[in-house]
Amino acid sequence: MRRWAACGALLLAAGAQAQDAVFAPGQLEGWRLETFENLPVHTEYREVADPASPAGRAIEAVADGGVAGYVREEELPFTPAAAVEISYQVLEARNPADERSKAGDDFPLRFYLTAKTGLFRYDTLVLVHALQAAAGDGWANPYSGAIARFEMHAVAGAGDELGEWRTLTVPVGRLWAERFGEVPDELVALGLMVDSDNAGGFMRTRIGEVSYRAR
Repeated sequence: MRRWAACGALLLAAGAQAQDAVFAPGQLEGWRLETFENLPVHTEYREVADPASPAGRAIEAVADGGVAGYVREEELPFTPAAAVEISYQVLEARNPADERSKAGDDFPLRFYLTAKTGLFRYDTLVLVHALQAAAGDGWANPYSGAIARFEMHAVAGAGDELGEWRTLTVPVGRLWAERFGEVPDELVALGLMVDSDNAGGFMRTRIGEVSYRAR
């Protein structure tokens, strides 16, 4: 988390308004792969065939002590009825540290939704597949501050078996209201990341599709 909290890669608005955003094999237009110069080990992303995935193909991410993620900077309408649908499979995941601490802030999948909520403030809801927290748990990310606040929400967690394809629909508009209060009119960025740089663990995840809809 410190990488994007520090550089603000998620916090710039650009582009025209749209109703939907999709991250999937062959549908990466508008997404930019973000790496970090001070962290030389990067998560590797590649498209693979996977008959078990909903579309028959997936984007496989491997983070072996590294980090990199995709960012989409775009003004997107946001409402209390907004939702994100995620289709993914966690194949391997090891985090030797406390995932709620700075030292262990690594996840086999996280998806960011960022809004500008003040003159100099940005809030971000982060959906994660947790390894230690239970599904449905939420917590303030340890890198949160007055200017950039990050609220975590576990869409899956401890006790959920690895290796299974899962498709989840997450009511992000309702979650935003619970975590931050008032729901803003628009988002300014989305992001997706698989990382293991803080604790030096290992993550391997396949993403079939992540889609955002405003209502």
